[in-house]
Formats: sequence, C-alpha cells, structure tokens
Amino acid sequence: MEFLNDDLDILDIIENGIPRRINNSVSPLNQLLTTLRFYATDGHLSSVADFMGIHTSSASRIIKKTSQVLASLRPRYIRMPQNEEIVQVQNHFFQIASFP
Repeated sequence: MEFLNDDLDILDIIENGIPRRINNSVSPLNQLLTTLRFYATDGHLSSVADFMGIHTSSASRIIKKTSQVLASLRPRYIRMPQNEEIVQVQNHFFQIASFP
C-alpha cells in the first residue's frame, strides 16, 4: 500500500523528534498512526484513543508532540512559488478553469 510507505518515510524523518517513554508503551509508529487517525476523524480524541487502545490523555500528549514535529517539517515540504512560478501556476489555473 503506497500510503503506508509514505507514512513510514515520514516516520524515518520524525522518529528522533517523537519522545518515547521509558517503558516504550507506544512506539513511534503507533504515535504517528494515532496522530494521522486523529486528523482523519475530525478530531474525535476519545474515539482515536479507544481505537488505538490508549488512554485519552496519552493520545492527547502524543497528538500534540507529533503534530509539533510534523509542523516543523513545513519548510522542507511547503514553499511558496517564486516569480516565474507564480505566472506558470496562474496560467495553469486559467487553462483548467478560466480562473483567474
């Protein structure tokens, strides 16, 4: 499954930023999956916690920290187009939908 490979690529990148408790009760992979499930379920924390088999307060801490680590990757994956790219994007939008 392609999406799982993408998740694992991200896991390799963020794993050092995700804290592990001394007893290693929730692996970095499960922390990432908990956070992604939270995003996908419109933020129903108790449902995510139940599904993952963890306490709601643990899920909350996991989601907060993992979200911070993911957000720190923003400059690596998101950038605004530069001058000539802006014109290309505008032309592409116009070709698709006569916009703007």
